[in-house]
Amino acid sequence: YSVFSPITRERMRARVRAQLAKWTRANGGTFPTDVVVAVRLGDEIFNATGWLGRPAASLPLWDYSASALAAFVKTTPAGVTYPRTLGAEEFYGSDSYAQFLYLFHRAAADYLKGAVEEAHAVSPSILAFRNTTRGDVWSEMNDHDGSGQELLTQVLDFVHLDPYPLTARGYADGCIPFDMAYLSGLARRYGK
Repeated sequence: YSVFSPITRERMRARVRAQLAKWTRANGGTFPTDVVVAVRLGDEIFNATGWLGRPAASLPLWDYSASALAAFVKTTPAGVTYPRTLGAEEFYGSDSYAQFLYLFHRAAADYLKGAVEEAHAVSPSILAFRNTTRGDVWSEMNDHDGSGQELLTQVLDFVHLDPYPLTARGYADGCIPFDMAYLSGLARRYGK
């Protein structure tokens, strides 16, 4: 399920087409633009299949898919090694992590762009969005280097975040007010 993979991207497009086709059939053959004005495509976390600190966590720096490795080799200067652990910049160098993270975020945005294009093909007026963060835009679960938020903002119709966790003490670690301010800046910059 690598976001670099053409197969993964086509499966996402096919799922969007299939879902919107169901709504079109249920509405007698035309898409219900008067009822469905926006569609949420996926959820916020590309980077983890489980929560950090748990054995099931899977972060993209462990993506050894052929498509991820090919993208890295194709666009990375000679001598920069593909990072094989999370953190530990002293092993692979900051250039390695910077290149991988940017490529990962570009691939995730391109993957999502395909879904947005499918939605717009069915209904040009539909607004495509997704939660792009949850509990700290810089969290390893969300982004880490900042490029992901901006690249996602570029392909979505509007910026949306899921402002939690909210605990008995208020917003966890004070990150939600920061997230909201950061993403409001992106929304203004891109008119979204």
